[in-house]
Parts: sequence; C-alpha cells; structure tokens
Amino acid sequence: MSAGAFALAGRAAASREQTGEYAARVVVAGMAGERWQALLATLEERLVFVARGYDYQDAELATARSRLTDRVRAGDTKARGEVTRIRERQRTLADRKEAALAVRRREPELVVPGEVTFLAHALVVPTADPEDRRRHDVDVEARAVQVTWAFEAEATLQD
Repeated sequence: MSAGAFALAGRAAASREQTGEYAARVVVAGMAGERWQALLATLEERLVFVARGYDYQDAELATARSRLTDRVRAGDTKARGEVTRIRERQRTLADRKEAALAVRRREPELVVPGEVTFLAHALVVPTADPEDRRRHDVDVEARAVQVTWAFEAEATLQD
C-alpha cells in the first residue's frame, strides 16, 4: 500500500464521521422530505379509499343484520345472537373508521429522518500493477472517444 493510502486510512474515522453527517443532513433529510411530500400529495385519495372501505363494511353489516332480523322474527334464536354481534360491530365501526382516518392524517408528520447506519466501509486505492493501469487507460480512452462521437453526432443532428 502506498504512503498516500496509509494517510487516507489514518483519516478514515474523521471521513466516516463527515460522511455520516452529510448523509443525515442531505441524503436522509431529502428522502424524508420526498416521502413527506408524497404522503401529502396522496393524502386525500388515501382518506377516501379508507373511508370507502369502512362504508362498504357498514353496508355489508346492514345487509346481514336485515337478513338476520327477518330470521329472528321467524323465531330463529341463533339468529338473535348473530344480530347482537353485528349490532356491536356496527356500533364500533364509526370509531374504528375515525381512528383509521386519524392515523392516515398523521402519517406525514411521522416521517422524520432517522439515524444513519454504516453497513460496510471500504478503502479502495488504485492498483500499482502497470498492466492494470495500462488496461484502465485504454478503457478510459475508449469511453472518452465514444462520448465524443455521441456528442458530435447529437450536435450534427441539431444543426
């Protein structure tokens, strides 16, 4: 390993700390902001979706209760217990719906940047092998020529 690589390795802890601060301040905060915006942008649609789900459930319970009420009138004692159970579900449904809607309304404010955790660290240094460097230089030059040709072709098309 070269002297420059040793110096770089010596600064690794400070570099990691700076990288973590940058990631928290810029990357993670930006991601949290994007998620916050996305939640706000779709909030109304999600509220309607949740409300419709509860309204659908309310309609199903009302239909089932109506059918069972007819059976209770006909003397079916088992149906009486089912009607009581459905009536209780109907009674709590509005509260559950409001709780679910309240959770959806709070979602954007719950988005906050979290802690940055490094999973791995790597120190990558250029190779000292002359053959590897020669191949690298050839690859770089070939890509530079490709980029130049593409640029020139695009410029020609626009003229």
